[in-house]
Amino acid sequence: MRKFFISLFQYSLVLLGLFTISCFLIYKHYHSPASKQKNKNVINVLILGDSHPMYSMNENLISHSLKQCSSGEPYFYSLLKSDLYKSIYPGITTLILGMSYHSFNKNVDARIDTYDFYMQIYPKFKQITPILKTEDYLSLKTRLEVQLAYEFGIPSKDCIAEFKNKFIGFESFGEKTLTNTLSRHYYTHSGNVNDVSLIQIKMLDNIVQYCKKNNIVLILYNAPVKKKYLTSIPSPFIQITDSIANSYTYNRDIYYLNYAEYPLPDSCFSDFDHLNNAGANIITPILRDSLISLGVLK
Repeated sequence: MRKFFISLFQYSLVLLGLFTISCFLIYKHYHSPASKQKNKNVINVLILGDSHPMYSMNENLISHSLKQCSSGEPYFYSLLKSDLYKSIYPGITTLILGMSYHSFNKNVDARIDTYDFYMQIYPKFKQITPILKTEDYLSLKTRLEVQLAYEFGIPSKDCIAEFKNKFIGFESFGEKTLTNTLSRHYYTHSGNVNDVSLIQIKMLDNIVQYCKKNNIVLILYNAPVKKKYLTSIPSPFIQITDSIANSYTYNRDIYYLNYAEYPLPDSCFSDFDHLNNAGANIITPILRDSLISLGVLK
């Protein structure tokens, strides 16, 4: 009788082991890269850009969309992220890219040297370098320091300090008054209207060419701002932004949807040039319906 119970116990252990292995294999099957890849194909719309599309768009109201915006994002980053997310989500067929009237402000160039983001995208940066010809925009010292920091894992203190000083100095604008908001977007520290960023113009053109090459519909999206802010923007920035955007709309599958003047109550804004959740829930369906009418979305 004792041997019977011992045999029964051993048999139970074998069954338990087989059951555990089966559960593990089933789990691995449904969480395998191949399984994940199928889910990734559901993403068709990628939303990129700075804080304006970030806060003015509710991705839950646009089917199969993924929003990956970041505050102050220059087009240099947007291009790298376009390629990065296209490789992760091969089903992407539409890119909604934020375009504000301050997008071509030369101050934006300083954001290219932010250290943390550069470290995150460096592997992709190395692959896409021939497209960007980055030696035209980034100093050799900067590129070598970042490369050594990334590949050896321990960045130099001087490199980190340089990036942080530039970034923190650029971000410190104090209270979000109308004057401060306009100053950081359109003016130099001496109070003159700022120059236009040739880097931003070139990077946007590279995004356009990237979308053409990969059969991606490009939507240039200008979010609503308060009327008081809009009427205070220096006219050269309005003219050049609209001119650049419209110059691309003669191409097939490139559209400029400008909602900067769309009338919304102050309750829909979190400050002078950013929507809150209420504003996003109003403007996103309007954008979505526009894309449906254009045949971009089903």
